[in-house]
Order: sequence, then structure tokens, then C-alpha cells
Amino acid sequence: MTRYMSPESTCAGSGGERHCVDKRKLQVSRAMWALLLLGLTVSSALPVSSEDDNYLNLFLVKVNKRSAIHDLAAEHGFTVRDELEELGYHLLEHKDVSRRSKRSAESHVQRLSNDHRVQFVQQQKLLIREKREILYDKQLEMPERNFDPSEYFRAPTPHLYSRGFSGSEGVTFNDPYYKDQWYCENNGQSGGTKYIDLNIKIAWDQGYTGKGVTVTVLDDGIDHTHPDLKKNYSPFASADMNDKDDKQNDPMPDTRTPGNSHGTRCAGEIAAEANNSVCSVGVAYNAQVGGVRMLDGEVYDSIEAKALNYKNQFIDVMSASWGPRDDGMTMEGPGPATKDALEAGVKKGRNGKGIIYVWATGNGGVHDDDCGCDGYVSSPYSLSVGSITDRGQAPYFDEKCASTLTVVPSGGEIRAGEFEGQPKIKVVTTDINGGCILGFEGTSAAAPLAAGCAALALEANPDLTWRDMQHIVVETAKIPSVDQTWVVNGAGKHVSHTFGFGVMDCGAMVNAALNWQTVPELKIQKSQMYEVNEPIPTRDCITKTVPYVPDGTPIIQLEHVQLYVKLEHTRRGDVQIYLTSPSKTVSEMLSTRKNDNARGGIDFTFMTVHNWGENPSGDWEVKVCDNRKSTSENTGKLEKFQLIFYGTAETMSARSAGNTESHKLPLSAVETIEKKELRKSRNLKLKRNMGDKKKKAYHETEVREEKERDFKDGKDFVDRFLDDKIEDRGFDGEKRQDDDGLYKTVLRKLEDLLDKRDDQDSHYREEKRGRDARQDLLDEIDEILQRN
Repeated sequence: MTRYMSPESTCAGSGGERHCVDKRKLQVSRAMWALLLLGLTVSSALPVSSEDDNYLNLFLVKVNKRSAIHDLAAEHGFTVRDELEELGYHLLEHKDVSRRSKRSAESHVQRLSNDHRVQFVQQQKLLIREKREILYDKQLEMPERNFDPSEYFRAPTPHLYSRGFSGSEGVTFNDPYYKDQWYCENNGQSGGTKYIDLNIKIAWDQGYTGKGVTVTVLDDGIDHTHPDLKKNYSPFASADMNDKDDKQNDPMPDTRTPGNSHGTRCAGEIAAEANNSVCSVGVAYNAQVGGVRMLDGEVYDSIEAKALNYKNQFIDVMSASWGPRDDGMTMEGPGPATKDALEAGVKKGRNGKGIIYVWATGNGGVHDDDCGCDGYVSSPYSLSVGSITDRGQAPYFDEKCASTLTVVPSGGEIRAGEFEGQPKIKVVTTDINGGCILGFEGTSAAAPLAAGCAALALEANPDLTWRDMQHIVVETAKIPSVDQTWVVNGAGKHVSHTFGFGVMDCGAMVNAALNWQTVPELKIQKSQMYEVNEPIPTRDCITKTVPYVPDGTPIIQLEHVQLYVKLEHTRRGDVQIYLTSPSKTVSEMLSTRKNDNARGGIDFTFMTVHNWGENPSGDWEVKVCDNRKSTSENTGKLEKFQLIFYGTAETMSARSAGNTESHKLPLSAVETIEKKELRKSRNLKLKRNMGDKKKKAYHETEVREEKERDFKDGKDFVDRFLDDKIEDRGFDGEKRQDDDGLYKTVLRKLEDLLDKRDDQDSHYREEKRGRDARQDLLDEIDEILQRN
């Protein structure tokens, strides 16, 4: 049911008891209440605008010796708020610094930086991080509407039979809306093109369902009480980083607020239980799913770093459907701690194999945004995922850039407002309060689907590294539609600024994973820093050609190439940057952006995947342009740039067509390749999943180690008696092999104890809602005070 409200009215309550009143009539009384509360000394807790007041009273510090941190903090008037132990950072708090301020506390920063024990210090700033969902097809000018499932368009049955659809074979599901999950098995039921899907059914039919793999959603929490999530929910892969008073570390969101449904929706896409007659089927419906609640409160560098590095020996895949604003005027990347966390996650996570970080590219296409301006998407350590419609084309909100690795079918309109009648089904998934929706879309919906596919590949081969996974995606992605953006790079791989290497193929990923040989060691080589300091001509370009000079053993085959650029310009949105490889592959590192009027220039690192498999030997061309179509008399100066090459010194001949000159694909060739890849994909014959115990050993061992760690930390999952008993057993590497009996006993007792906690959890969640409601009231009071 749709409820439209006047902007001058507000409502409270839930269920049937929902009362709406006129805000204007309450304004005076609320202001009086605000003054009364101020008299009760709560003013220090009132939040203010995050855009105006960015600086927090928190300071990220790295010291020479961990043991010195408490003495250091005390000497300078700080207290230790938190520790990012694996990254070597501490978070300090100073009581004399305003909780939020427009100005930095430069004197305190300077005092710490002057201390010989301090390696690094940075005052934390409040970050704006947006969830990458589309609330409805015409953007945000109108209230979000939740449609009844019966209102969605579905193709008539005769239409399906005319397309050769005669019902599903293999595994079947009784979940009521599985038949609407066109992105899993597309027979034209949404009105789209047959076979524009993840080709996942062939993997399910052979028993690959994500068993033994853990995926965590970094978001606003997940409603793990949902009947479609309860079975696969993992408390050990979950945390609440927004509520410091949450002793149970429960990622349960405030379910009174519809905006807190994002993480729950992402989790359902990944691991909604199958055949329980509820809602939908997750891509990896036997995987374990966790949630880190980190977007439902203040977000700053150390929060992001802590989330990305959370339990990195236990979690296999992390899904992130958020980032800096997709407004076409933001250029921002991760902070220093978050950069370190991403690097640590791929180098140390999963016993050195690396966490798979799956990241949504963004929905800023309607604002002429470029996903290359997002430093999370353009990190070599993230697997960036865009979106396509049920017809295999780019939706209107899609962002184009050289760092997109792949796309996933998640629905949407090709042109905004294209469907004026019945709404189209996008992604079917779980919603808060036991709900089920059929219209989740955007790259927010794409990334979790890709994370589920990664889980299936890891079940097939748990030894895959983070780079193996990216290689598998590159090698198995298909052209989804005939489009003019496709080129073939110097290694013979088709690639596009719109689609990356193509649409993800889960079945082909599992097939490739089964016999995959680990890629050779990664080499990272940097060019010198080229000092230029030459003007960028108005409505023209400056071009610099530099050779690849290896630092040691030459890289033979590339993966990622980064370009660091520092320049001045009077209008950042008119700057274009191109990188051309020795194979003549052209990557548009930065496109023009009509909304970006920033005058501060650029100091940023861009990334391209378009040189994947190429040999870097030869001359590289960097071209920086002022928009030729601009009417502004812009001035600018290219100060300096540097190239960073990621690749291998060994040739993976079986995975490369050698080094040739890049060329654009004519539409006829694109169509031929599309048909050939589709035919090959649909004729795959996967090896049956026999449940190889050797492959599961890694996950079971990690579960045991994680239980031990939780016991030692005094978590509430089990009592101290069990803790002591397990600690006495030692848990050394060889002994774990013989402790299956104790392990099963522990798990049984854990299940019993967790069941007994259900009533306590319910009471706790009510307390948590109370705290959230109190904060909501303070927010409203502050807003009134700001207006008055």
C-alpha cells in the first residue's frame, strides 16, 4: 500500500497504531522541550550537521612500540578509545576537543606528531557514505513506494513457451518468489531477454550451494531474525560497530526505520534459505552469512578499517554496496587506515589467500558520475561490480569507468521513466521485519549477487586466492549485449568501460575453479615520479610519453595499472585523463563530469583493468585534456604523475592470446562473440560436488579457532566452564585433527546456549531500540534548535 504524506506532517508508532500530526503545530512545544533538555545538561550529546562539522575528537595514531601507547596518551591528555591491533593503529580521544567541529584541532595533532614515539597521526573526520540502492526508478523526488508483489509485471505463460521455456529441470524450489528471480534463471518471465542471467542453475544442479563458505555484508546491519536468514546467519562473522554500548555485538538494525533495510536485503540475495516456503533463494543458499553494522551511525576511517579487517581469518568474502557520494562532484578514496586494512585483508586474510572484497561501482550515472573517482572501486584489492538490466544493457544509473571488472544482472530501466505502467521485477530478497521485496535494484543489488557467486567458486576450490578469483571472473565473463563500447585489448580479451570484461557467469566460474592453478606471485612496480609542471591548454591536451622501466625482474603480464596524477585546474569537471598502453589499449581514467565545479585540482590515484594480460614493455602515453566542448576559459597545470604496475613475471600462456595491438570490435563481431560465448556457457558440464572433506577442512579449522578466540575474549556465546575446558586442550595444529568429538560436543552446547538466549536477545533488542529512539529525539531537537 502506498502512503503519501505532506512534508509538513510527521508520524510515529508502528503496525496499526500510527499517528500523524502537523509539524508546524508542534514546533513551539518541541523548542520548549529542547530548552528544558538543554537545562538537563544533554547538550553535549546533541548531533550536528555532518557536512558542516567534519572533525571529531578522535585521533588515529601509529606508535613505534605498542607498549608505549598508554603512557603517550596520558602525557598528552588523551585516552585510548580503541585499537586496530593487526594494522598497528590506536584510536585516541581528547575530552577537551569538541566532539564535532568545523575546525581541526591542529595544536593537538602537532603535539602528537612532534613526539618521537609517534609514526603517524591524523584527526578523524566524519565521512559521508551512501548506500548504493535506487529507491525507485525516477530517483528521489517522490516518496519510496513499496509495491504489492501482485502489482509487478510478469510475462504471460504463452510468451514463455514461445521462447522455448518448458519448465525448470534439476533442483527445484518451493520458495514463493523464486520463479521471479530472472537473474538466476531467465526465461523471459520479467519481459527481458532469455539467458540474461548468472547461469547459476548448472552449479546448483551439481551441488554447489556455498556450503562451508562465510560471507559478511558490511552495511547498516542485518535482521538475522528473518525466517529466510535465521538458519544461515553466523554471529561469529557479525559485529555492531555503531553502538559502543552493544555488549552482545549484535548487528540487528533499528527495524523501525525503513532506511535500515539495506544490509538485510543484501544478505538475503547471498544466503536466503532455500526450500523453506519463504520469500526467495540466495545465490549461495547454504553459505553462512554475517553482517557488520557500520553505516547506521558515525563513519570515519578507523571504523571502515576495522570493518574491512574484521575476523579476516574466518570470513571468506565481504560484500560492500556503499561508498562516497555518487553525485558527480565527489572524488574520494579510502583513508590511510582503510587502505592498510584492504591490503592486509588480501595479504593476510584467509591464511594468506586473501579476503574477496566485492564492491558496488555506484549509481551516479544519472548525475554524469564516473566510478573511477571512487577510490574503493578503483582499488586493485576490490572486485568491482556494475549492473545490467534484464535485457543485458546498461541501466540509466550505471557509472562507466576503466576500473569496473564485471557486471551482474540486477534490473532497472535503460532510460529513467521508461516504464510508466506496471513496475518491473528487479531483485527479489529479504526485507526487515520478515518482509520480502521484488524491487531491490542498483549496483547495491549487484554486488551481493557477485559475492554469492564467489562463494560458490570457493566451495568448489577453497584454495583460490583473491587474485585467482579476479582472474576467474576475467576469463569467464561473457558479452551480455551488442554494444559499441567493446574493444579487444593487447592480450585478446574483450573489455568495455560500460561492462568491464562482461557479465558474471557463476556456472563457468565454478567450472574454472575446479581445476584452477594458482596464479604466479604478484609483482608491484612503480615508475619514477615524473615532474612535469606544464600548462594544460584551454580546450586542448597535454601528452607525455614514458617508457616502462622494470624495477628488477620485468612484469610479463599485467593485471591492474594505476595512474597517480597531481594537477591544478579551474574546473575539475572539465578534466579528461587517458592512458594508452604499448598495445594501444586506451583507458579513459577520468571522464568529464557536468556537476563537478571544484576548483581545487586533482591529487588522486586512478586505476584501469583494461590492460589485463598485456605485456607492459614499451612506451606508455598519459594525456590530460581540458574539455574541448567547454565554454569556460579554463586554466590548468599538470604538476606530476606516476604509473604503478601490478602483474606477474611469469607468463600464463594458457590464459592469454599473446601481445597484439588493441582494436575496436565492430558490432557484427560483438554479436558473433556473444552468441559463441552463450552457447559455450549453456553447454557446460560441471563435475558433481562430492563434498570433498579435504576442501572443507580449512573452514572447520577456522571455526574452531574462532570459537577459542571468542571464549578467551569473554564473549557471551558460551560459559566460562566450556572456555576453560577448551583452553586446556591446547588447540595446537596437530591436536585439532583428533578433537572432532569435543568439537561436536562444543557445537551442541553452543546451539543449546544460543537457543536459551533467544528471549534475552528479544529483551536486548527492545533496549537497543530504546537507545536508538532516544538518539532520534535528540536529533530532532537539534534540528529545531538549528532552525530557531
